Amino acid sequence: MKKLLFLLLTFTFSFQALAKEFALQILELTEAVLEEREGAISLEQAKELAAGDNIDIKIAYERLFQAQRKIGLARAQYFPYGLGDVALIYFTNAFQTLLLVEMATSLPSKWYSTKKEKHLRNAESWNLKALTENVKNQTALLYYNIVKEESMIRLTSYELKLLEELIAARTAEVEVGVYDAEKLNSLQYRFLNLRNEYLKFEAYLAEEKAAMKMLLNLPYQSKLRFQPVSTFLTRDDFDLDVESLALMAQNRSYEIKAAEQVVLAAYDSKRSAQWSILSFSGIGFGYLAKVRMEGSKIREAQLRLEATEGTVYNNVYSRASMFRSSVEFFLNEKVISDTTENYMKGQLEVFNKGELAVSELIESELYYLRDFRDMLRAHYNSFIRLDDLERVVQGNVDELLYADAQFSLTVEQDQYNTYFSLVDADGLIEEIESVTYIFDNQNINDIKSFRSRSNFSVRVSSRRLTFPLEMKAKVIFRNGEIVTKKLRVRK
Repeated sequence: MKKLLFLLLTFTFSFQALAKEFALQILELTEAVLEEREGAISLEQAKELAAGDNIDIKIAYERLFQAQRKIGLARAQYFPYGLGDVALIYFTNAFQTLLLVEMATSLPSKWYSTKKEKHLRNAESWNLKALTENVKNQTALLYYNIVKEESMIRLTSYELKLLEELIAARTAEVEVGVYDAEKLNSLQYRFLNLRNEYLKFEAYLAEEKAAMKMLLNLPYQSKLRFQPVSTFLTRDDFDLDVESLALMAQNRSYEIKAAEQVVLAAYDSKRSAQWSILSFSGIGFGYLAKVRMEGSKIREAQLRLEATEGTVYNNVYSRASMFRSSVEFFLNEKVISDTTENYMKGQLEVFNKGELAVSELIESELYYLRDFRDMLRAHYNSFIRLDDLERVVQGNVDELLYADAQFSLTVEQDQYNTYFSLVDADGLIEEIESVTYIFDNQNINDIKSFRSRSNFSVRVSSRRLTFPLEMKAKVIFRNGEIVTKKLRVRK
């Protein structure tokens, strides 16, 4: 019995000395995972690198360049004859009248053709901007995944070292008969499983970095070092009015702006086809078929625009929901991690007093590392969801500058018309891009005004109005924010 007690005391004190080398440093090691790294690339720097040297963006830029050149080609159709043709006409007087008639009568068709190419150029410009934002969003996804996997690898390596110490401690306990050998086998199996998980993390990290290098157009051998994200998200930082965000996303969306330009181009293409009847090329049995085909292209473009608007609108709701869920999940994981940390600190105090075996201290640290790792995984996943939401909204979602703006209307009438003007109590009139007046249950189409000098006034025939009016004023600011005010107007 005395020999057993001597062995236990010797074992305890020897492992207390061993624990000071690693087990007592766990708090410092885990905190270092989120510390700033000197010379590492931040998320914004990574986004700029991706947007500046991405192959897809370069291809899109070339498409924009080609669209710009098409405008010049369309303009050249106004006078398609070269100097040699003009000289031949001048000296031979051949078909001069016929050529001049063709040039004059085809001008309307060529004018609309040029307008069409301008709209298509604008559409390519918006598509380029949309692609740039998509590349930045993909960069953020890879960035967060890389720093997450790096954190997982570091924390898992700490767990492996602790498990090695725990296995050594439990082995000594088995030798003196105070620990079950079956449990030791389970502990060794646990170590092997964690080792396998560690290798998987390394493989995931290698794949993520390879994808990031492709995105940044960097050589495969180059090294990447990214800054970790030490700021935690909280629900108090985000008071999301999803309806306002959805409307703002539609107003800002580059995809919608590109689709609108395609619709305008389709209208001009049809007008060009309609006016071509004045020129020699428009005369023929294919004229009506050509016009009808262009009309079908208009309907197709309009349907694509509607689909894009619906996609953007629905994406805001779905991504906002996923973001809120991810933040809630992270906060729950943080509560668990903080609780385990406090428990481990209590165990550490008991251990320092010499009243706790090192094996029990290591067990508490392993629980803490596991929960801290789960919390960090949820932490980075919440930032991924945030960037997804900000991509579709195309701006920050943690604050809306004009959410509390106050507006009202002035209504004036003469014998025939009623005039509506915006009253801006907060002096924001210069920040407003447009105001859309929506007349509920009045059988009147929405009226949009861009005239800030007249306080965005509009005129409506009094005969078409029934008082009291239930209406809305949708105020669109220059930064893309939208504020909708419901108003009741009495006569």
